[in-house]
Amino acid sequence: MRSIRLSCAALLSGAFLPAQVTNLPGTGCFTQGYPTANGQPRIGQTFGTDYDPGRAQAFSAVGTVAPVPLPLPPAIACQSGCLIGINAIAVVAGPSWAVTIPANPALVGTCLGAQVALFGLIGPPCVELTGAVQFCIQP
Repeated sequence: MRSIRLSCAALLSGAFLPAQVTNLPGTGCFTQGYPTANGQPRIGQTFGTDYDPGRAQAFSAVGTVAPVPLPLPPAIACQSGCLIGINAIAVVAGPSWAVTIPANPALVGTCLGAQVALFGLIGPPCVELTGAVQFCIQP
């Protein structure tokens, strides 16, 4: 009986943490997918996202999740309806990024987002966005 109680306690201890990595629907451009997680967002572990941009040039942005997605300005968008899902804190050249999350327990439960901007997909210079993903740091 004791092992069952310990197992339940272990399950319940993480029950109130948000999902580790979640796609944020209603973000990005409808023609693009979502970046995929590379690793798990756990303290002391390396985590990042990857996206295959095809022939496009890409930049990855990491930041806080926007409470309300913002429209990509029509002057630079390749298509209408593209929505920015994060408030960028860091921008990295390329479609992939990774960092080692410090082994600091105070970071557990912190949630951030990532989104990739793609340049040069069609015609004149313009930008397309992947959907945004949210990742929440786990113990």
